[in-house]
Amino acid sequence: MRRPRGFTLLEVLVAMAIASLALLALFSAAAATLRTTDVLRARTYADLVASNVLAEMRARDSWPEAGALSGTAQQAGRDWRWRAVVTTTDDADVRRLDLVVDDADGVRAGTLIGFVGRPQPRPPPAGTPP
Repeated sequence: MRRPRGFTLLEVLVAMAIASLALLALFSAAAATLRTTDVLRARTYADLVASNVLAEMRARDSWPEAGALSGTAQQAGRDWRWRAVVTTTDDADVRRLDLVVDDADGVRAGTLIGFVGRPQPRPPPAGTPP
């Protein structure tokens, strides 16, 4: 009489060990992907905050003095803190802004370097007497 064929206990244990290692590697990779996605999302929002600050500086008619500036902004429902160091350049009509954006926990999320030109006097509207 023939014995029924099947897997031995050792073969089943080895197969389960291999499957558990594969699942562990899969979950580890998924966790790393989630962490990377969160970092990239924060960096993207921080870049938007820095770009908005720079655009606002360019849109103002005021001329930033050399030194440090700081403020807060809200982007995507989160609070962000930004700092800018304004420095002079070789061109007297251009200032350099080094922007750093931190999240609400104080972790640096993004940086941006930009330039702001001195506001030029606007000509009077057409039809107004000189």
